[in-house]
Amino acid sequence: MRLKLALLLSALLIFPFSANAQEKSVNDLFLPDIDTGWLRFLGEKTISVVVDDQVTGGCWTSAEATKTAVKLQFIRSGYTVVDETNTFNPVLRIRGYGYKGAENYCVTVASIDLLAFDYGIYAYGNYIVNPSITSAFLREIMSSDYLISGRQSNQSQRMKEKFVEMSQKMLVTITDKKQEVKGRIAALVDGEAKKYWTDHFIGF
Repeated sequence: MRLKLALLLSALLIFPFSANAQEKSVNDLFLPDIDTGWLRFLGEKTISVVVDDQVTGGCWTSAEATKTAVKLQFIRSGYTVVDETNTFNPVLRIRGYGYKGAENYCVTVASIDLLAFDYGIYAYGNYIVNPSITSAFLREIMSSDYLISGRQSNQSQRMKEKFVEMSQKMLVTITDKKQEVKGRIAALVDGEAKKYWTDHFIGF
């Protein structure tokens, strides 16, 4: 999974936890083979939706309409959707980039990324920020990209339709991931761990 480093660095929050903090308990009560970013996302009911429009030449004039259409998919799935990137909200980033070439022919890429806050020892290359400090940072947990080319006259509509399709597929993946995690929780043999995860995530 590729990381969007610039966004990670801008969203990085660093704060200390005591040895008895609940975060340590979360790490101790291990749920095997499940990405911690997914675990934190699946318990959320609010998501921020943002648009990054890097398309030139009038090849994506429907960016705001696309955002509205994608937001609607998540609202219908039970999420509260906000425009601002509030602290610790997961973020759905809708990004388009591309250009117009010869004879009004557009080449664009539709990219949709799901980012969730996670905690851990934050490292940048070989440099660890501080091994004694637990960091909170925004991390990509799911991403999809699609190349779209065609005449400028209907490229914006194609972009919008593709983003809606991609968001629907993402929601299906989220549902599948919820069922997977519920199954893993049900299969836990450690009583303390099973109680913890059941209490915290059984409602999602």
